[in-house]
Amino acid sequence: MATNIRNNYKGGVISIDNNEFIECIFEDCLIEYGGLGPITLQGCQFVNCNWRLVGPAQNTMLFLSSMYNGFGDFGKQMVDGLFAEIRKKDSKVLQ
Repeated sequence: MATNIRNNYKGGVISIDNNEFIECIFEDCLIEYGGLGPITLQGCQFVNCNWRLVGPAQNTMLFLSSMYNGFGDFGKQMVDGLFAEIRKKDSKVLQ
């Protein structure tokens, strides 16, 4: 994992997969996350940035959207339950 400390990023596309960002500033960037490896975002600032999921991360969101919108009450309960679990401080989903 690459470590980036107190770097400033202005414009462009920044892939955060397999990167550690500590006290960095992102301005007018497109932040991409693909779910391809660990990330750390510690004490960073994001100014006028947009986020885009790609690859496996995008596929996961498409799956959850399909479940929520295509499986009736069961799908809605499953997705709502997953996000409720994620909001917990010690979520078992994240282990």
